[in-house]
Amino acid sequence: MSQPREVAPDRFPDLAATLFADQAVIALTPATADLAWAAGASRAAARAVAHSGRRVGLVDLSLEHPALRSEAPGEEGIVDAFVFGVSLGHVAHEEEPNLHVIGVGTQPPDPAEVWASERWPRLARGFRQEGALLLLFVPPAALPRLSAPLDGLVVLAPQGYRPDSPTFPGIGQRLAQGVPLLAVVCQAQPAPVSGPPPEATRPSIRTPRAVAGRPQRLGARPVVVIPALVAGGAALAALLWRGSPRPPPAALG
Repeated sequence: MSQPREVAPDRFPDLAATLFADQAVIALTPATADLAWAAGASRAAARAVAHSGRRVGLVDLSLEHPALRSEAPGEEGIVDAFVFGVSLGHVAHEEEPNLHVIGVGTQPPDPAEVWASERWPRLARGFRQEGALLLLFVPPAALPRLSAPLDGLVVLAPQGYRPDSPTFPGIGQRLAQGVPLLAVVCQAQPAPVSGPPPEATRPSIRTPRAVAGRPQRLGARPVVVIPALVAGGAALAALLWRGSPRPPPAALG
């Protein structure tokens, strides 16, 4: 297998719009314990694509160690949407024009329930139909269980990554399934890999709530529940296309 394209972190945002031009669903996976570094590189790429004029949704699927958002107490995220029925429109945060970010939210009873959700293919179809970009920040171990149809994979590895490496078998499994490795984002001078973030600075993960009769947490916005048959793609697409001269497509999802 040929060596993948290596991209320096400071060049990754400049290349992102071109690198993702023909893709709709990309997994950004950290091959490092330095989740803060990997999350920063992911956010920079997402912002660069949004600045180019393309609509972008960035979702944190690092469910056990949230990395993309410093979430306020009571804030819902992708777990609340996919497990507890909260509207995607409620959990998506418009951080700047064309860019919506969805954090983890409530601690999932079973992370695989989110990774393997049947809603991912519908959501991906909505982004693909409208030319938008869905970026999923997902740990390597979750890649084999992720039901989202991936158009490509970017490995975030300060010390570099080789496709034949046994260190992160989840990445190798998706590559073996035919998912293209678009790039490896790595330092020109490899930096030491730090350990997991200390408990004191690690983003908090809240305990799960009961599906029926969940109490609304203090400080949380009102919960908007959508029927199970309403596709997730329509809810998030309505946000992404707010203010666009084109109305959101009625057939999404």
